Amino acid sequence: MEINITYKSPEHEAAFLSELQRIPHIVNPESGRINPYWGASLYLLSALTRWPELRIAVIGEDYMAFTAAKEAFNLSQNERIVVELAAAFYNAGLWEMPGFEMVSGTCDTAFKLIIEAFRLRRAKLFYKDGEVSAEWEERK
Repeated sequence: MEINITYKSPEHEAAFLSELQRIPHIVNPESGRINPYWGASLYLLSALTRWPELRIAVIGEDYMAFTAAKEAFNLSQNERIVVELAAAFYNAGLWEMPGFEMVSGTCDTAFKLIIEAFRLRRAKLFYKDGEVSAEWEERK
């Protein structure tokens, strides 16, 4: 079942699409499937207002380095939570921040972004013809 993707703003959508074009190895050229380690992480990170400057610290040729962003920038609480969650999605593991901080320590915009990122991390993301789509599989 195809699901709609909610972006924070048109600028967020443009930044996300730009990253997918800029880093072509994360999209399977045959199927268009976005690498699940990168997809939700880039969705989160590209929503940050400071993404253009953070990008330099985070994105390597074929990897993401989140510690560099945390060390090089004085991140706000919302930015720190988003960066840590993006790192968790990328590494497919959990960090030591309690979920309560994610819920109570973020503004409404960041909270909505985080909820959508969880949904996208579970879905299959595809990039074709300059558009991102998501497919959801029901699990029981």
